[in-house]
Amino acid sequence: MKKCIALILALILTFSLAGCSEEPHTESQPSGSQNVNFNQLPIEAGASNTDMEGISVRLSGIYTNSNGTKMVVSWFNESASSITYTGAFEIQKLEDGEWVNCALRDESFDDTSRVLEAGGITNRSYDLTDLYDLSTPGPYRFVTTCMVVEANGSQQECNLWAQFLIK
Repeated sequence: MKKCIALILALILTFSLAGCSEEPHTESQPSGSQNVNFNQLPIEAGASNTDMEGISVRLSGIYTNSNGTKMVVSWFNESASSITYTGAFEIQKLEDGEWVNCALRDESFDDTSRVLEAGGITNRSYDLTDLYDLSTPGPYRFVTTCMVVEANGSQQECNLWAQFLIK
């Protein structure tokens, strides 16, 4: 039932953002963007993958303005464990059948840990400004990791990615 509710919420969020051409809804708006007009890049969210059942990420939107580019990613934790994640991520582009990191320079990330409790859903804004050039249409994917914290205190790394197509 939780999976069904999370899927419905993700679809509502995705479709509600699809028609945005100026400022996205406040709940999914990139951090620090109040009173700043953003344009949504024409994207199509695709497949996602995870090492752990019940934990996933999905692209909600990519927004640009004169100050830069922000990506909003929805995190879903439908597992029975809490997860911890940081701002570390990579954007890869499919080139000649191979996924390659398309960073313009070495990345520097916010390493502040965030916790998403079991059954939780959250949106996270990632700043792509000067890190990635997404001006070329084609298939991309957002790649990240989290730590799954079991009830007994043990931890296990979970690899996640969410594919998207820039039209």
